[in-house]
Amino acid sequence: MWSSRYPFAHLSRVLLPVLLLFASTVAFAHESKTVTDRSSTVLRRYPMAGAVEVPVCTSIGVTVQSACCSTDGAGPGFNVIGSKSGYHKGNSKLSNDRRTLIFKPEQPFEPDEEVHVILHASLLGGEAIQDSFSFRTAIRAFGASELAPEFATIAKAGHKFASKPASSPWDALNVVFDSASTPGSILLSVGGPGTGPNSGLFMLDEHGGVVKSSFALGLNFVRQPNDEMTYFDVPAGYYYGLDSDLSDVDSFTCTNGYLADSHELLVFPDGGYCILGQTRTTTDLSHQVVGGSANAVAVGNVIQTFDDSGNLIFEWRGVDHYNVTDALGVDFRQSTIDFEHANSIDIDSEGNYLLSNRNLCEVTKIDGQTGAILWRFGGNHNQFTLLNDTLGMSYQHDARFLPDGYLLLFDNGNLHATQESRAVEYRLDTTAKSATLSWQFRHDPPVFAMVAGSAQRLPNGNTFIGWGQTSMGPLMPSPAITEVTNDGTVVSEMNLGLGLSSYRARKYTDAAAPQMGVSTSKTPATGLHLDLIASGSSYAVSFSMDTPTPASVSLYDIMGRQVARLFDGMASSSPRDIQIPTSTLSVGVYYCLMTSADGSVVRRMAVAP
Repeated sequence: MWSSRYPFAHLSRVLLPVLLLFASTVAFAHESKTVTDRSSTVLRRYPMAGAVEVPVCTSIGVTVQSACCSTDGAGPGFNVIGSKSGYHKGNSKLSNDRRTLIFKPEQPFEPDEEVHVILHASLLGGEAIQDSFSFRTAIRAFGASELAPEFATIAKAGHKFASKPASSPWDALNVVFDSASTPGSILLSVGGPGTGPNSGLFMLDEHGGVVKSSFALGLNFVRQPNDEMTYFDVPAGYYYGLDSDLSDVDSFTCTNGYLADSHELLVFPDGGYCILGQTRTTTDLSHQVVGGSANAVAVGNVIQTFDDSGNLIFEWRGVDHYNVTDALGVDFRQSTIDFEHANSIDIDSEGNYLLSNRNLCEVTKIDGQTGAILWRFGGNHNQFTLLNDTLGMSYQHDARFLPDGYLLLFDNGNLHATQESRAVEYRLDTTAKSATLSWQFRHDPPVFAMVAGSAQRLPNGNTFIGWGQTSMGPLMPSPAITEVTNDGTVVSEMNLGLGLSSYRARKYTDAAAPQMGVSTSKTPATGLHLDLIASGSSYAVSFSMDTPTPASVSLYDIMGRQVARLFDGMASSSPRDIQIPTSTLSVGVYYCLMTSADGSVVRRMAVAP
């Protein structure tokens, strides 16, 4: 009798995944029409529906228009089935704003399999959510990138870098200062051949004097809006957050099998963050390029945005939207193709993303709600007519939104007929699809930055330019930083020592980096309680304190500007509710901040179209 059970048991283990896959496939086919009909509820997914070459260790996320029910009890139900691996158990959870439903499988998927996802959940108002989509996993793994840690909270907390002598890393000759130079602190990550005494992180005053410095081998040393400094640690391969004593208080990296990229990190006032990661996928170029490999490795980038609890709420991969062969100045016969090389992210007041891709020579605006491309400027798929400029941009860096539809960037100029770099500003008319050159600065004598570079508009209208890695000849130190007025007058300039360069240069004033008193520490202030709950056409702000104390509650936009003061008085231990009608706010991301003598706590909210 027992012998007859064993074959049946073995058969059931084989058939069960097949039956589940068949059921999910039927359900997916049945529901495929209604996916489009549900577009007003389901805003975006990761991985993207139809995505290929997805790392086998990926999690799954679905973002909807408004808040969902809690995952406790009758939470979101994910059915996830791989065509090879079968049914996947896992953990479901909600993001802090309850709009992103996340599924983390207990086991990774199999390489080169179709994964089907079916979701059943409900909004707080009772409306049912039904969604289904599929994606395909990568054919092969790419070493450490498949093993990237999910989310580092505090790494080496309390570590302090060895201090450096207060000496400048640049040639003191040819340093120019003027009374119109903007007061403020300057941050540089200086590097060059080897790790000599002039390499490291430098905080300077406006006259180039060293205030603080460290031996850290890093890139992209900047100050975030909450006054925390961050840099990409090259040996570690992820970002550290530093306090004013240059001690580690935070670390930031990617998830889903992607390694952090050194080019960009944005930390939000509540401690959430947006980071660039690197993707590696296998692509067949043998039919697209003469001499192209049938098994080429395409290196691209991914945008990942996390809330302050480390939940991934937005993921956008360039490989899902760009063609590998759209890269300019790249040899497609190589076995590895760096086709995208993204180098900056900016986010506007509505939560939309601006992505600069060096090797595509393109700046892309991405809808922060849906992930759809809104427009493409530059490169092979340029949608704008260029006015008043015969050069365009080439291998650009540091593209940033300016008010009223203006765009500022650093144009490296690698592919121009005469290689010369400049800071350039365009006025974009996104209706007429025209880009008008409104301002530029070209150095005299000309400077060519082969890689890196930055351009920053200061509050007084001056522009602070970092020249990246330049090529000025072996006997001529190259300018590292130039500050100019709107009419092109140089008010300050500093030269690095021979062979040294900085990826990005930033100057910070009180107006440039508003102080909100918000810390990115993962331990919130004790005794303060603040919750945001989306309900129909409004958000309910509920706040209280363990000990009645004077407190204030304010609303800020994503740039750190105060939108409204909601409360200012004596907070009590009994929760107090304030309704914020979303009709009074523009579409975008906001932060609600509660402060008292005991500290502060901040929560994120999003207003959808």
